[in-house]
This record gives sequence, C-alpha cells and structure tokens, in this order.
Amino acid sequence: MTTKLAYALAPLVLLALVTGAPAQPQGSKGVKPTVLRTAPVPDAPNREFILISMEVAPGGGSGLHTHPGDEYGTVIEGTLMVKIGDKDFVPVSAGETFSAPEGTPMEIRNDSKQTVRVINVLINQKGQPRSTPVKHH
Repeated sequence: MTTKLAYALAPLVLLALVTGAPAQPQGSKGVKPTVLRTAPVPDAPNREFILISMEVAPGGGSGLHTHPGDEYGTVIEGTLMVKIGDKDFVPVSAGETFSAPEGTPMEIRNDSKQTVRVINVLINQKGQPRSTPVKHH
C-alpha cells in the first residue's frame, strides 16, 4: 500500500465510526455492511474504491462468495473466521488483516459469542455487484 493511499484511508476509517449509508447484504446471515465511501480509482477508470464497515453477529456469516475486484479486510474487534480459495478457515483477530484476489471464492463467519467488527476495502470493477454468491455443485 502506498503512503499516499494509507494517508487517504486513515480519515475514512475514522469516518466509519460515525457515519455511513446502510447496504443490503448479499447471500449472508447476520452480517451488517455499511458502505462508508465509494470513489473512483485514479488511473483505473474501470475500477472503484469501496470502503465498508461490517458487523458480523455471533453465528453470522457471508456464505461462499466472490468479488469483482480485490478485497482487503482488517478486523477491528473480535475474531473472524476467514476462508479464502481452497484453504481452510483461519482465525483473524483484532488488528490483523486478510485479503482475497479478484474472483477468488471466500467466506467469513463469526464463531464467537460477541459481534465482530471489520473494515473492508474493495477495489471492484465499476458497475458490478459488490459480491456474488458461489453456487454449490
């Protein structure tokens, strides 16, 4: 991450604590995403930056899904179980990060008894849904 992008993200993360427009979860249960900011990506006219604050309730999860872009997540509070690609679920605790490349099947879930809070950044293809559920065969 460039220093310029890191400085740009800092105030947006603070903004996450006080504002936001609610968004509808797709294929999830007990996940409350709030889109905090959507912005164009300089030098990438077909991409958009999306900053999301998420609360994952105890027992909640996203279901297996993909994103039309790269995802970068940071757990702010609690421990989130994260599955990326063919790997098993791994715990990601407060202060730790995870990422998934564009189109990679992934899933998150909260196995704990407290709400997990996460800040996500998506660098998605412009005009595409934020996520698409993966159909099981």
